[in-house]
Amino acid sequence: MHVSFVIAWPGKIPAGQTCEHPVSALDVATTAAALAGIKTQSGELDGVNLIPHLTVENRNPPHEFLAWRWNVRSAIRGGNGKLLRKGERECLYNLAAQMPEVARRLRARLKTWCDELDPPGLANGRMALPWNTCFDSCLEGKAVPEPGEKPEADAESKAKRKAASQPKPEAEP
Repeated sequence: MHVSFVIAWPGKIPAGQTCEHPVSALDVATTAAALAGIKTQSGELDGVNLIPHLTVENRNPPHEFLAWRWNVRSAIRGGNGKLLRKGERECLYNLAAQMPEVARRLRARLKTWCDELDPPGLANGRMALPWNTCFDSCLEGKAVPEPGEKPEADAESKAKRKAASQPKPEAEP
């Protein structure tokens, strides 16, 4: 949800500037269509024409928010907040736990955006085990299982399994 983007057009886009606002790869097609003079209908392309933002004609952020949905994953970025959903699980980035209003606003915005897609609705459902394990590791800091090791639901289950596999000390006579 954060990758640098570099663009140059000598004589048209001022050199050396940095745009702190997020943009989407979808903006490239919309920008190219505008530069080529291709007329598009509202909503036909998902991105925005970045040229007014890059030539500083428009200093406002190109997007109020950016959102994604793929399979059972969806995400939204608005301001400094990022909300990731994988199935029914959620993870907030750059949002302190004491900011539930920001999380609520992002969650509502993501749902509204997803309801406009075809098919509509939030991405829900079970994640495949590799994605669930990735989510556990990246977003919740859980250890990644060793190759061939069966993932555990939690650290307590893993500790119990390890303890059960240890040889028991012999009883003294």
